[in-house]
Order: sequence, then structure tokens, then C-alpha cells
Amino acid sequence: MVLSAIVRIVIARAEDQKDGPDVVHEGLYAAVSAVHTLLSEWCTKRRCGADIRATFHRVVPPIHEPQEIEQIINYAGANGEGVGRTFSIHTGITGRAIRSKKPLVMSSQDGTEEQLRTELVREWGYTEAEARKLGPGRYSAMAVPVLDRSGQHPIGVIYFDSSDRALFERDDVVEIVGAGAKAISDFVTKRY
Repeated sequence: MVLSAIVRIVIARAEDQKDGPDVVHEGLYAAVSAVHTLLSEWCTKRRCGADIRATFHRVVPPIHEPQEIEQIINYAGANGEGVGRTFSIHTGITGRAIRSKKPLVMSSQDGTEEQLRTELVREWGYTEAEARKLGPGRYSAMAVPVLDRSGQHPIGVIYFDSSDRALFERDDVVEIVGAGAKAISDFVTKRY
């Protein structure tokens, strides 16, 4: 399965190299989708994880003083949603991953949506209004920052979420996401 994902990423990279910089981020979507598919298939066979989604947020320039991130591809694993949304780097797991320059995991054990929303405000820096706008049932998430070629500045973040409350605490899942994120990071730093 890993080899299949790598082949898909290589093909996507070759396709993107034919196009100019103004094209839609099809290669990036293909790379994220390949990792999403690999993870979803893995979890289906092991009965872990449900309704996994994955996307990519870019740091809105200037990267040396980031303030916002923008979702530049729709979610893989969802019905074409999300592209164009912006978030402060001072909120959520994606913002914290950008600020810390380290992969982060969120696993909520809260029982209800209202309790989850309260946790997002208390622990992850959202306002109540921002928390209400987020999709329901996303009890676990993982955000992996992508650094520029110098390794000093975040240029984006790969984001995964699921309704499974502890999906991203599993060692096997972390290993798959880590390998996939490395391939996506390599693609992004070479493409952009």
C-alpha cells in the first residue's frame, strides 16, 4: 500500500510539472488524497477510525511572520468542501502546529458536541462563534507542519481528522501519517 501511495504521488508531481504556477492544486490534492486513501484502507481493515478527512492549509504570506492559514484544497474523504477557508494561526490544532513547528494530536473524550465545542474554546483557542462554525463530530485530529527548504519557517500544515476519539494516538496510524506527511512535505517544498 505504501508503494502504491508513493507511485500516485510521483505521478501527481509529474503532472504538476507540466503546468504553470496558476493551476489549481491538483497535484497537492492527489498527494493528500493518496495518503488519505492509504490511511482509510488501513483503518478499514483494522476497524479503527471512521470517516477520516485530510486537507492542506498554506501559510498566508509573509511566512516569516505568519498570521493566517488558508485551506487550499478540499477535504479528501468529504464531499468537496473547505477550500478557501482561512483561520488564525492563534486557534486550533493547525495554528498551534504552525506556531510550534511540531506535529500535534488532539483526542477529545468529551461525550457531546456541546462539550467538544467547549473544549475547542478552552484548549484550542477558538471563540464560541468560531467553534460553532466547525463541522460536527471531529473528535480527533492530527496536524503536521510543513517547513520551507531551510527548515526554519512553516509554509503549510497537513491536517487529518476523524470521529474516532483516539485514532491519531495509535502508533500504526501515526507511522502511516508520518510517512505520508514526509512525502507530501517533499512534494510541497519542491513544487511551491
